Amino acid sequence: MHAGLPGSTMDAVYMPIASCKEPAQTGCNLVTTTTLCLFYILTADEIPIEWNTGANGYVYFVANHLGGPLTQLPHVTPAQVKAARTLKRFLTGRLANAVSSYPVFPGNEGNYLRAQIARISCTTVVCPAGLFVVNEEGGLENAEEFTPLPAREMGAAANWSHRYSHLKKQGRCMVHKREAPEDEEDTFEWTEEELEEGPEQLVS
Repeated sequence: MHAGLPGSTMDAVYMPIASCKEPAQTGCNLVTTTTLCLFYILTADEIPIEWNTGANGYVYFVANHLGGPLTQLPHVTPAQVKAARTLKRFLTGRLANAVSSYPVFPGNEGNYLRAQIARISCTTVVCPAGLFVVNEEGGLENAEEFTPLPAREMGAAANWSHRYSHLKKQGRCMVHKREAPEDEEDTFEWTEEELEEGPEQLVS
């Protein structure tokens, strides 16, 4: 991921390493780790983070140049995903830098980068339709009877599907709904974001 810094000859280069479920699976030498806090204290009205699933199903590492020290990015929060959708910012190459923006971004450049990676991966990573199936646990596994299509047919969008779950308006892949108070079960109203449905995983 590459971005120029306005008014400067310096370029900010972020190199996302292949994502993994656990840092130990990268097979690379993790020289430095991020100084960003990996723990979050949520307010009563804040949407909970998805731990090790959804937008945080994988761990990402970045470097400022090829062969440089790697930094693990923190998990992304729903609030950061929602804010990142409203912003277009150049990256400076310094993960701890504040993100000067309006609306205010709830985090620093490392959090902003991680939020954009979540948006990009959920939107653009595709696979041939029928290559994977969703198992009982909600994960993906290879389909037993997958037959590759001829190359000329792979030009049709209908023959491809999104590899990762849809990142919904709420900033999560799985919608979180508040529990209705006991005395308001019949009159309690959920927000539009809480009522959002689909699209299902592996849709074209």
